[in-house]
Amino acid sequence: MPRDIGTLDIYAKTGEIPKPVREALAKAISLKQQMEELRREVELKRQQIAQVTQDEARIRENIKVAPDKSALKNNNLEKLAEKDREIDDLFKAMNAAEKSFAAKQKELDEYVQNLNVE
Repeated sequence: MPRDIGTLDIYAKTGEIPKPVREALAKAISLKQQMEELRREVELKRQQIAQVTQDEARIRENIKVAPDKSALKNNNLEKLAEKDREIDDLFKAMNAAEKSFAAKQKELDEYVQNLNVE
């Protein structure tokens, strides 16, 4: 299936194409658009994980230089724990989006493979 959804969309909306073919194209376009949205979600989660990881590195450096048992060190330890939880949540969300993407890809592949518009 072409990567260019716009081209498929033009075909789907063209009146010269038989209605069953237009409907099949419209469904394929919809599935492809859903896949693209999931792909963007996965990429966003990766970017967020990278950002939080950078934040963690900065916090770890602050912990190293803060005096033992100081309020600053304790505050940074709390921030670090919060960032760890945030990363865990982001990984879970990213993994869920990746699974949804794979399922949508399979759905599209099966739809196209079993398509019969006669």
